Amino acid sequence: MKATTMQTYIAATQSNKFRVVDQRLFEFWCGTRGLAFTIHGEGSEARYSLTADRPHMTGWPTFLKAAGGDLDIAAELAPLIHPHDIAVLFESSGYPGTYAGGFAKAVHPDGRTVTLALTDIYAKAATVFRQAAAPQV
Repeated sequence: MKATTMQTYIAATQSNKFRVVDQRLFEFWCGTRGLAFTIHGEGSEARYSLTADRPHMTGWPTFLKAAGGDLDIAAELAPLIHPHDIAVLFESSGYPGTYAGGFAKAVHPDGRTVTLALTDIYAKAATVFRQAAAPQV
């Protein structure tokens, strides 16, 4: 019997580039949530991109003790997004050599979201090819 070892869960995050309503408020909010941002451009047309990739992070944060528990990044981000833009949060994750997954979540400034999971490929493949794909082990 082969010995197994505990694998390390890894995750990588990134957003698209989007404008924000208030740059100072957005940057402050990022700091309170442990998010890093990059500014693309200058002035009122500056666009931001986000990541939660830090040594202690494993994907977009979903819990923050200082916030009293559960954290909904999309709901908090929505009112900060410029009314003519949409933020898209990408996350890829898994256990190397065993499992890979991920999702993309589009966030509208009014709070609506649309999510696409990588695991949706199984249903899509079954529909298109009319046969099932074996799931990851």
